[in-house]
Amino acid sequence: MIEISSRLSGSQGLNEWLHRFKEKQLLFPVNVAHEPRANYLCWHQKELFWGGMI
Repeated sequence: MIEISSRLSGSQGLNEWLHRFKEKQLLFPVNVAHEPRANYLCWHQKELFWGGMI
């Protein structure tokens, strides 16, 4: 499920666009080759989500 941070900072348009996806089911790629590499997921968890979401 997609979660939107309460600390989201951006324009009103960005906020509205992102909140359309709030609590929607996240679909994974059918082709395994299109999945993000683990090191990119780790970077996002550390740098963007501060270790709290993934």
